Amino acid sequence: MGYEALNLGKYDFKLGMAYVRALQQQFRGAMLCGNLMENGKPAFDAFTLVQKSHNGRNLMVLIAGLMSERYADTIRQYDPSLSIVPAQQKLDELRETLQSQGDLRVLLFYGTQEEAERIAQTHHYFHLVVYAQGGDGPLPTKTIGTTSWCSLATMRSSWGWHPSPSRPLQSGASSTLG
Repeated sequence: MGYEALNLGKYDFKLGMAYVRALQQQFRGAMLCGNLMENGKPAFDAFTLVQKSHNGRNLMVLIAGLMSERYADTIRQYDPSLSIVPAQQKLDELRETLQSQGDLRVLLFYGTQEEAERIAQTHHYFHLVVYAQGGDGPLPTKTIGTTSWCSLATMRSSWGWHPSPSRPLQSGASSTLG
């Protein structure tokens, strides 16, 4: 398929962890959701590093994935062994690691525009924060310092890209982000 990474959202767990794990076995990229815990242990990686080439320049792209804690109750209803560490807390834990790696740092965030904005304000080492709960219409891309954030709908209308578990971040997509 050529996809590098995807971040999971609340509906991905509706059919249970066994189903998600079966999908993970078939997926050739990184399945991310760094703040989802299963029986108190990380269920998925928080980030992946991908080497890409853009205009003849090699870039190391860090792609991180987190979910808003606002979906903790829904996730727990699907599977009581699952819990969510607050996104800001997980990012604080990973700050040194994340800010020291990658020429381009992207956060795929399953949460709202307001939450994405708070992350952009407090974790400015990300170059782009893409959030999934922005509604159906494109919203303007916003920037604080060197960090921009936008909704998936904005990316879909601007770049013709719609990541989801069935269409995650494609290997060519990072070149449009740089």
